[in-house]
Amino acid sequence: MSWAGLAAAGLACGCALKALPVRGYVPNPPVDPAPGLSQRIAVAPFQDRSDRFKFKGRKFPYLDGTFNLLRGGDGGYFVPALEPKSVSGFLRDDLEAAGAFASVKLVNTRSEAARADVVIYGSIDKAEYLSRASVAGGVERLTLSLTLRAEDPAGRLLWEKPFYSVEDIGGPDRLISQAVISTLRDFFAAARRDLLAVLSPKK
Repeated sequence: MSWAGLAAAGLACGCALKALPVRGYVPNPPVDPAPGLSQRIAVAPFQDRSDRFKFKGRKFPYLDGTFNLLRGGDGGYFVPALEPKSVSGFLRDDLEAAGAFASVKLVNTRSEAARADVVIYGSIDKAEYLSRASVAGGVERLTLSLTLRAEDPAGRLLWEKPFYSVEDIGGPDRLISQAVISTLRDFFAAARRDLLAVLSPKK
């Protein structure tokens, strides 16, 4: 039975299935050689700037629509939930794993951010899973878009960059989650390289 068929069977029996959150982020490898920068990095909570819908399309007699992972996913269709606070935590873990900065911390207040040398802000602009069971062979597609920017404590812009990815995938919750994590790792590897270039002493 297909994943959509399994989900339909679960829904027909009245089973309430909560979406699993995206978890298990594995940071990129450390920078080698590590530059040993002196900056203290603060990562602020990411903002959800996605379109305000949870699902658009139809689920019966077959799944044909788009889920917004930032609005909770759908456990009945094995679509995971992506939480902005988790994504900011993933970035913090990745920057810390780089071994290139004096410290990397998550912050929740302006006073905490003021004690850092660089504050990184992020917005998740899109996190959507598209399923088209009506198309021959089926289509499953993940779209992720986010924007990162770095400022000094006075609010002066140091660096800003948008990231965007569209990928055809397939499978249940586990594979969607893996695709999300793989894409975020690519985004954060690029962000790490840019930040090192911006923050390293100019020769």
